[in-house]
Amino acid sequence: MSNGRPKKPTALKVLEGNRGRRPLNDNEPQPDSMIPDCLDWLEPDAKEAYEQLAPMLNRLGLLTEADGHALAAYCSAFARWKRATEHIQKHGDTYPIRDQDGNVKYIQQFPEVSIANKAMTMMHKWGSAFGLSPSSRSNLAVNLSKPDVEDKWHGVFSQHG
Repeated sequence: MSNGRPKKPTALKVLEGNRGRRPLNDNEPQPDSMIPDCLDWLEPDAKEAYEQLAPMLNRLGLLTEADGHALAAYCSAFARWKRATEHIQKHGDTYPIRDQDGNVKYIQQFPEVSIANKAMTMMHKWGSAFGLSPSSRSNLAVNLSKPDVEDKWHGVFSQHG
């Protein structure tokens, strides 16, 4: 295991136009493009997010048979964020801690604030891997207009530069 920045997948380098001009890994595994089955044990909001996102990601060529768990992790973080955010909307960010006489000793943050923040961090991490934010999409170029092109990347990615 090496320290430092994780290696960028070859497909992502191709999508970005191989800006570093480094040699591409011709032997990188290429899982088939498909929609993996949604995990049965995901909570309902996570399943709903999965069923909404998976077809779009597959249509864009950004989902393979190997990506089901990563998408499930994003969707689980989404469900956690949604649940915590709903609590915050209903109860606010904080609540008073009172002494025996009913006087406010201090104001305490609801745990849901930290839960929501952590879930957003995880959504950002996993979402970036799938191009689910404007900044992560800005480096991707997906070629959907030429499905008949037969190349190593199944005609999904356009190369730049």
